[in-house]
Amino acid sequence: KMKKIIIPIIFISLIGLNLIKQNEKKEITPQVISYIEETDKINNLPVNKKPDVRDKYRNLYAKYKSKRDKYAYTDLQFIAQICQGLGVGISDIILKVYISYLLTVLKIKATNVIAIGSQSSGKSFSIESALKMIPTEYVIKGVHTEAYFFGKFNGMNLDRFIFYLGDLGGAKDDEKTIITRDILKQLNTDGYIERGIAPESEPREEYVEGNPAIVYSTVEETIINEQEKSRSNIVKPPNIPLNKLTIFNAFHDSPGKDIKTIEEINEDVECVQGLTWELM
Repeated sequence: KMKKIIIPIIFISLIGLNLIKQNEKKEITPQVISYIEETDKINNLPVNKKPDVRDKYRNLYAKYKSKRDKYAYTDLQFIAQICQGLGVGISDIILKVYISYLLTVLKIKATNVIAIGSQSSGKSFSIESALKMIPTEYVIKGVHTEAYFFGKFNGMNLDRFIFYLGDLGGAKDDEKTIITRDILKQLNTDGYIERGIAPESEPREEYVEGNPAIVYSTVEETIINEQEKSRSNIVKPPNIPLNKLTIFNAFHDSPGKDIKTIEEINEDVECVQGLTWELM
């Protein structure tokens, strides 16, 4: 997955600063050049190879294993228990959505997730709860224009990435997101998209590659076209009022006692990011 030995950024920085201080004439020595090149390499590493990111998820995975092994659960049993803690009546939906996300981040198959339901169905809650189990570096939130999309992701490979577009309530949201969705649908299908631009300087090409996934919720099933349907896991959570959901109920029944329970559930959810990372 990654090289076993990566020089920590802090260690490199200290060496580089020391070399610069020792060089009273401020000449660019071979050692300083080496330091700059090594730092640049680390700063430009793929997300999953950056030392600080790696250490973060290794620590989360260690916590995850400790909690799982304490109760002698399998991974599936432990995650199912966590989903049950997140929401009574929709735990199976959250688990299904998480597995769909896994298909994307493990590069098995980029799988879109679309949650359909009324305002009180818990559709956004379901997909957002499962997103909390995915390393945050691979979750892109918000709606982007075509110019913003290519400007931000030009030249990048978006394999493993999940684009969460939020809740598309109706026709206006459909109009605002249609360009982004069309770009992502083409990437999802072909793994490559480009556009030509002609600024004041010479014309140039911008491109993005990879197979990312699209995630959103909506009350309007009609905005989902056939191509999206064929490549998506479409979930329909039951209509469950917020006051029936586990965390909400715990908080309002006995806040003094159950805040700790809520914190523990959220910690467990975050720890699953460590498992996801380890599988990637």
